[in-house]
Amino acid sequence: MDLRTLTRTEQLHGIGLMLLATVLFACMDLTVKHMTASYSVPQLAWARYMFHALLMVVFLGPRRRLGLLRSKRPWLQLLRSSLLLIITLLFFGSLKFIPIAEATTLAFANVPLVAVLSVVLLKESIDGKHWIAVAAGFIGVLIVLRPGMGIVHWGAFLALGMAVSYAFFQIVTRMLTSTEDAVTTLFYTALTGTVGTSLIAPFFWTPPSPADWLTMAAIGVMGGTGHFLLIKALEKAPASVISPFGYAPLIWVTIGGYVLFGDFPDTWTLAGAAVIIGSGMFLAARNRRQKNCPSRRRPPDPME
Repeated sequence: MDLRTLTRTEQLHGIGLMLLATVLFACMDLTVKHMTASYSVPQLAWARYMFHALLMVVFLGPRRRLGLLRSKRPWLQLLRSSLLLIITLLFFGSLKFIPIAEATTLAFANVPLVAVLSVVLLKESIDGKHWIAVAAGFIGVLIVLRPGMGIVHWGAFLALGMAVSYAFFQIVTRMLTSTEDAVTTLFYTALTGTVGTSLIAPFFWTPPSPADWLTMAAIGVMGGTGHFLLIKALEKAPASVISPFGYAPLIWVTIGGYVLFGDFPDTWTLAGAAVIIGSGMFLAARNRRQKNCPSRRRPPDPME
């Protein structure tokens, strides 16, 4: 998709869909944090994937049928979906123990990690300014964690583990984009997550009340709808246009965390978040500039 051929309306449409997706993801995370007081992480992860899968079967099953499972690279789909399941368990676990704004900030550490993994796994080349931005992103993580000050909760490392897993997840996703239908990828995500959590959730099960069943269903609907809107946003505008708006959840969860749980990020967390977001937005701007400048464009990667 050439940015020069996009109309302003198309770009704004993509940005709007992206922002709506981030609102849904933030609402899902806030709901999960509230529910962790009464239910286990595996049970909540099960609800997130089960109702996501049911949503797709009900609305897309009659039209797509077995086409939902048709993939040219099923093993890579399973790897990607398994990584997302790990991501969900780690992030939901972090929400149980640390403020949601801190967990979300640490999750954004995946951005500089993706840049490093792109060099190592996809053999991409990045210039010195990229490396400076990557280093700044990691410094932002250290500012949030404040190692050596004796105040880091171990739950923060669950969020950091989620960021590492998410970086690998993004690399695998890039490997799939050239051959796989986005809806099929989304269904593999839901199906693998449902099967995986169904194996472990019974050991941590607490019978939900009728109201909590509805809340759990809402978690899955918000997650599934959010991912669908993200796909549609990428159809309207390229990632280089909408990716800076991917940091919007930090705004929503900071407001929601303060209103619902009385949590507000301390100065260190806000400073670290500013550094991480600045690093990520610089990387996005550099990538966008290189893609639009033929003389600086890197050779196409056969995996993309």
